[in-house]
Parts: sequence; C-alpha cells; structure tokens
Amino acid sequence: MAADPTPPARRGGVAGAVAVLLLVMAAVSLITAVVLPVNQLTQPGGTVSVGLTSASLDDVLRELDGLPAGVALSVDAEGTRARLDVAEIDGPLRVLTELPASLRGLCTAAGALLLWQLLTSIRAGRPFDRRNPRRLVLLAAAVLVGGVGGQLLEAVSRLAVLDAVGSRPGGLFDLGAGVDLTAAVLGVLLLALAEAFRSGVMLAEDVQGLV
Repeated sequence: MAADPTPPARRGGVAGAVAVLLLVMAAVSLITAVVLPVNQLTQPGGTVSVGLTSASLDDVLRELDGLPAGVALSVDAEGTRARLDVAEIDGPLRVLTELPASLRGLCTAAGALLLWQLLTSIRAGRPFDRRNPRRLVLLAAAVLVGGVGGQLLEAVSRLAVLDAVGSRPGGLFDLGAGVDLTAAVLGVLLLALAEAFRSGVMLAEDVQGLV
C-alpha cells in the first residue's frame, strides 16, 4: 500500500479542526440568513436598534411619553442606545427589520467558505495557488458588504419603521449613531493582502519557470 504523501500535520490537527469549524459556520450562517426574514413574516411586529441623542437616561425616560401606542423602547444602561419594539407593522417592514442580520449571515457564510478554501490550499502546500488572490478579494468584498452594507440596511430599516409609526418625539433619536468603520478597514487590509499574494503567485511562477 502506498504511503500517504501528505504530512500528518496537514491531515489533521488544529488546522483540520479550524477547517471543519469554518464549514459548520458557513452552513449555520446560511441557514440563519434564510430563516430570519421568513420567521419574521410570522410575527406581527418588528424591532430596530436606534441611537439616542440624550446622554442622560433620566432625560430619555422623560421623553418616552411621546411614543405612540404599540411602541416600546428598551434603553441601555448608558442611555445612548435603545431597542425600539413595534407591536404591529406591515409584512415588508417586518422583513426589512431582519434584512441587515440576514445580509451579514450571507456574507459570513461566503467569508467562511472562502477562508476554508484558503486554508485548504495552504494545508495542501499551495499557499500561492493562483486562485488565492481572487479568494482574498472576494473575502474583502464579503466583509465590506456585510459590515458597511449591513449598517446601511440598518439605517434604512430604522428610518422606515420610525416613519411608519411616526415615532420621532422631541429629537430623541440619533439616526446617525453607531457607525462602525471596522469592516471598511478590514476590507482594505484584505485587499492589500490579496495584492501581496498576487505578487507571491507571480514570483512562484517565475521561480518554477527557471527550474
């Protein structure tokens, strides 16, 4: 019987466990992305996250009398973020409240699968596979769409729900709060890494041509 040429470290170990976890993450994220909006259609209401203009929880609580019937606001301890629960809204709006999480789930599934492909090629001794730079570019796109796109969708759903219930008492809500640029920075770093891998691929091909 021929011996397996793959080194034992590449057949299993930590890298093998990570590869399995990435596949499980991709599957769970994909299922979650599909289930969330479908499940929301079975609910009468929806929930959006909002920022609060007041830094004082007492000030926030004093303004809650302006909320319409069927709308509840759960404020965090700092009085800067809150969850707006609406008892009853139209079906499209219910789905819209879950679309940001659904988009992030789809992007997480795509990112996990791309990372699995990258890890598989590295474990096989092909770190400079010609497909890896493209995989890194697609991974950067998934991070940007999931992070930046998810925030944009959250803003759209927030505005749509607030408009639907007429809930903007006394300048209570800060509609631009909570912007996070982490995904944008990570996406740029991944694009830079993709360029480095592309240079590595070209160098590896040049060396191969000289042999």
